[in-house]
Amino acid sequence: MRRSRTPLSVSVLLATLAVLVSSCRLSGTDESDSLAPTVAVLLTHVSVQATEVKPQGTFISYLATRVPRSTAPPPGPSAPTPPVRGAVVIEDGQCCVGGVAGQTIPIRVTFQASSPFAPITEMRVRVGGRWFEQDEFSETDWEPFASTKTYDFTPPINWVGFYVSAQFRDAEGWFSPVYQDDISVEGMPPSPSPAPTP
Repeated sequence: MRRSRTPLSVSVLLATLAVLVSSCRLSGTDESDSLAPTVAVLLTHVSVQATEVKPQGTFISYLATRVPRSTAPPPGPSAPTPPVRGAVVIEDGQCCVGGVAGQTIPIRVTFQASSPFAPITEMRVRVGGRWFEQDEFSETDWEPFASTKTYDFTPPINWVGFYVSAQFRDAEGWFSPVYQDDISVEGMPPSPSPAPTP
């Protein structure tokens, strides 16, 4: 695209030409004849500038009135980002724990949570053989926030999953999504008792 060169506006050029032509006529000298080629070139230049200014004006008008493409989100409800963040970690992230089948073993769970608005004051936790989703927490009571808790679990024989789901709430009432973790628990058969001596 060729850039337009407009050192002077069209109106200024026309005014300059008018002064030049009138001064030549008033002088009545031979200088008016020698200026004729210069005046002709200037008139041509003004004519070219006038034809370029009109399309440029149309283009500038187009740019000024052009509606930018909308960057608004699509219609429909948007899910707000919960401000409260958290985590659930069972037995420091180990893959598995074990114990004698039928005997209770302790399982330690660490809870982490933060909020940009207020301290974390409460949590609600569900423990079981599967994860629990948000809609399954409506009947679960809130309890004071604790960074660690130990749950007693009695494994059956063989392998089974132990699942913890937790939700956190700060002092202003903002709450987190549900965070989850799980661990595999091995229930081992008890050691055989020694045979009685005769």
